[in-house]
Amino acid sequence: MSAKYILRFDDICSTMNWEIWNKIEDILIKNDIKPVLAVVPNNIDPSLNVDNECIDFWDRVQYWENLGWTIGIHGYKHELIDQGYGLIPISKKSEFVGLSYEKQLEKLKSSLEIFKKNSIKTYLWIAPAHSFDKNTIKALKELNVLDISDGLHLFPFKDRFNFFWIPQQLWKFRKMFFGVWTICYHHNHWSQYDINKFESDISKFKSMITGVDEIKKQYNHREESILDIVSSKLFTFLLRIKSKLKRKSKRLSN
Repeated sequence: MSAKYILRFDDICSTMNWEIWNKIEDILIKNDIKPVLAVVPNNIDPSLNVDNECIDFWDRVQYWENLGWTIGIHGYKHELIDQGYGLIPISKKSEFVGLSYEKQLEKLKSSLEIFKKNSIKTYLWIAPAHSFDKNTIKALKELNVLDISDGLHLFPFKDRFNFFWIPQQLWKFRKMFFGVWTICYHHNHWSQYDINKFESDISKFKSMITGVDEIKKQYNHREESILDIVSSKLFTFLLRIKSKLKRKSKRLSN
């Protein structure tokens, strides 16, 4: 069994880098790739204000949906504060961790109402900064949002609460020999070099790139295994070590 890759683009919003995005979109369409787009429905994060606001943004989202691309719920406002680690211990910044169930349910309802108002159907949760907690899970269950793009396991699986977990473990293409790997991209500060590298990677790995619909068909009845648990703990440990080394290097350089 060869490895499979899902491409995911985060921080999709009306003020993202449209010049770069239009080039990415052309590459995806040319190669018939169906990515996951993590859409921020009501962005207030100033770091995502990279370009002039696209006034027909939701028309563009509908266009991507009609192409068969997967639209995900990337939080509500992308309002990140230091809350400590959630269920996925990658970032201490979060829009949801530490909030009550009632508050999280309110935020998620508001998010889904925006998607519904703009005729977008989505059942895929993509937490900003990979950060959410048990109250988030409870609220998602209440709202019947049962697909989650996150986690550091090797293969997708359905848990005992009926959530379907699609792992997200990479931030660039790496040669893997088995497993399902979601590559998370943040394109806002890409250069032409990054576009060229992306197009080269697509050419090299195209036969191994898949989409959420195909993955759900193949893994929808798979349960979590010991392999998933062990791989998740190992990847988490390695990411924490990498993060500590990066912070140490930054301090030394200053």
